[in-house]
Amino acid sequence: MLERQLKYQNLSGKSLSEAKSSATNKNLNILYTGSGKVVSQNIAEGTSVEQGTIITLKLE
Repeated sequence: MLERQLKYQNLSGKSLSEAKSSATNKNLNILYTGSGKVVSQNIAEGTSVEQGTIITLKLE
C-alpha cells in the first residue's frame, strides 16, 4: 500500500528540472511561473500533503 501523506520539502534555489524531478518522484504536480530558480512555493516545508497535490512555484 502506498503512503498517501508525505512531508513537503523546500524547493527554493532549485532549477525547474530539479523541482519537477523531486515532485514526480513523490507523485506531486507542479504549476509554475517565471524562469530560473525557485524563489517561492505555495506550501511550506514540512507541511503534510497528499500524493497528487498541485504545488505552485515562482521562479526568477
